[in-house]
Order: sequence, then C-alpha cells, then structure tokens
Amino acid sequence: MNNHHFETRITTPSVLAERPAHAGELEFDFRELWDFLWSGRWLILAVAGGVTVLGAAYALLATPVYRTDGLIQVEEDRQGLASLSELS
Repeated sequence: MNNHHFETRITTPSVLAERPAHAGELEFDFRELWDFLWSGRWLILAVAGGVTVLGAAYALLATPVYRTDGLIQVEEDRQGLASLSELS
C-alpha cells in the first residue's frame, strides 16, 4: 500500500506574534498584516460573496410574515367620577 502523509500546517503571521519592542510594548507591522490579508484575499472574497448570496436568496425566497399585537382596555363606568360631558 502506498501510504501518503499529508500535513496541514497553520501558521500565525508574525505580525500577530508578540515581539516586544520597548519595555513590554507590542511591535506591529502593518505591511506584514496587509501582506497576510492580501494572500488570503480569495478566501475572504469567497466567504463574503457566499454570505451575500445566501442572504439575498433568503430575503427573496422567504415567505413574509406580518404580525401585530393589540390591546384594548375596557374600563367600567364609575358613578363617583365626573364624565367629560358633565365638565363642559
């Protein structure tokens, strides 16, 4: 049998690794971060595009549900209180 071993290696870009610059400060290289994001641009675009297509499909195909709630409160007419007609 031919046994092939595939190893997937996930690397953290060094821009995210902690490299102290001065007395505990974190050094941050924007160029390195940009290069890291740019190298994964197709994955980022594919995920964003997929989510957009799924959201649009749901919005267009879902059955709209209209719902409202109402409350009617009926109070008893009390003899001791003056009604509006008596005040005018």
